[in-house]
Amino acid sequence: MEVTELVACLAAEWGLPVLSQAEMDEILAFAGEIAHMSERRAAPLACWLVGRSGRPLSDALAFVRSIAPTTSSE
Repeated sequence: MEVTELVACLAAEWGLPVLSQAEMDEILAFAGEIAHMSERRAAPLACWLVGRSGRPLSDALAFVRSIAPTTSSE
């Protein structure tokens, strides 16, 4: 099953609106940030926490970026 079809099926089952492409892109960007700053398995856990928090994903992404370790080029 293709990802958009699966996500639409889950949304319908749980009485949620179907995600737009922009929303999916934002979620995947958030998950990518988490996966690159920690173990990959942290990404779905962080996504679940954001969903439970009810906070905008953009705020969560800004927070994650603010706590991400920086690399020095020196």
